[in-house]
Amino acid sequence: MPRLLLFAPCQLGIIDSATSVLSIINLIEAVNLGQLPGALPEISIVSIWRRYDEELDASMVQKVVLLDSDRQVLISIETPFLFERMGHRIINRIGSLPITRAGAHEFQLFVKRQGSDYPSAPSASYPLLVQQVPQVRT
Repeated sequence: MPRLLLFAPCQLGIIDSATSVLSIINLIEAVNLGQLPGALPEISIVSIWRRYDEELDASMVQKVVLLDSDRQVLISIETPFLFERMGHRIINRIGSLPITRAGAHEFQLFVKRQGSDYPSAPSASYPLLVQQVPQVRT
């Protein structure tokens, strides 16, 4: 399996079309929602994979899962990719995802070869604290 170099939920992940430089803006550690249920603001999930020699031209699939505080799957995103170079970058964008409860949520990242099963343990996980912060009326 490829080696994971980076797994980062952030406000925005962009790749400059002229230089191919990756920029990660505002890593997300917590989200404050005025009311629940609410919606997760638009976010990017950036991952960078490094292949091993035997994985040249291998067809892979990455899966990102967001679990709520009760370990229920809120979203699951699969992204197929081909290892044509030594590394591969993926940016998944999520917007307006309904959130029903506060507490410790978790992003999980999995990878597999196309046609095989995902491993039972994720390649990485990233905590996300969802807080309900009442809005102050003025």
